[in-house]
Amino acid sequence: MNDRNWESRWDRSTLDAYEPSFHNILYADGTPIDERELQLIRDYHFTDNFDEGVEITDRFTTERAWKWMSIGPVKGYTDANHIDESVSENDGYNAIRVCFNIDNWKQNREAFYKDLDAVLDKYDKRGTLVQPVLLTDYSTRGRSVEELQEYVLCVINRFYADPRILAWDLFWDQGIHETDLDRKMQLVTSLFRYGRQAYANQPLTMTPFVRVQEFPEGFNPWEAMLHGRTAGWTHLIYGDTSSDKIVYKAWSLSDVVSYYGGDNADHIAWLGAVCQKFGRPVFCMGWNSDSSDDIDKILDRFAHNHVFWFRSTVMPDAKMDKVRLFRFFPVSTQRQVMVKPMVNE
Repeated sequence: MNDRNWESRWDRSTLDAYEPSFHNILYADGTPIDERELQLIRDYHFTDNFDEGVEITDRFTTERAWKWMSIGPVKGYTDANHIDESVSENDGYNAIRVCFNIDNWKQNREAFYKDLDAVLDKYDKRGTLVQPVLLTDYSTRGRSVEELQEYVLCVINRFYADPRILAWDLFWDQGIHETDLDRKMQLVTSLFRYGRQAYANQPLTMTPFVRVQEFPEGFNPWEAMLHGRTAGWTHLIYGDTSSDKIVYKAWSLSDVVSYYGGDNADHIAWLGAVCQKFGRPVFCMGWNSDSSDDIDKILDRFAHNHVFWFRSTVMPDAKMDKVRLFRFFPVSTQRQVMVKPMVNE
């Protein structure tokens, strides 16, 4: 009735042993296991339409997302040039964000794949995982949704099981070029759908455009982040190119939740606190502060909240030891122990 592959989906592995099992069509005596399956085979036909809803049903379970990220702290930076020779393997980074261009893919797909493979190989020799950024709101401008879907599907399908890839950032939204909010909402849903049709082993995420408005005078954001407080989304802003619905949709469909922090320690921590409410691993996809005090404050927040982070630029030399020594702190809650005095009977 069941063969030994019931714990794995065809063409990819899984960390969830309780996903739907795969079995033979018939029992040993020839009786159908499920008559509906026979009817499905009789009625089978090819279709050009992808499964609507796969972006939700094939999302990583929360447990699987955390298992994937059990490698420990991710501490990286962004490399716009694909190979930044100024960063040595002794600097402490173990991850890199690299942006890829759909224009290159359109011109020559095989050359694009070779370039991506070369990047993965070079960083792998440094012991560094790669997080490809497939699209930005600049590269989506003027292109049809169908063209963008095909790009995401084909690239992920080519590298869906590559262990050198940390995760896929499908859409880095800078909030500058894509001003059609209905189209942007459509992109959020459809890019996840087509990415998941490639059956990626790696997590899929999206970095939506969202920022934190300036806090009023006298407001203490660190105190407001304490457990039990409801402040959060009320301090977020989206400009003219995003909305709360788009951001919520992107985070709700992501296997791991990602955001761009900026250069303000309070804002970086605030956005991280909002993302943590989704109960999944959190990525800060960029932060820029060069202030010594801010760097210490930000890294301490990341360490205690288990945030995986990428600098937008390489860390200042004076703070490189912070990268090498960065680690997560165990999550614990203090409790008061009441000791009752001994009473002689």
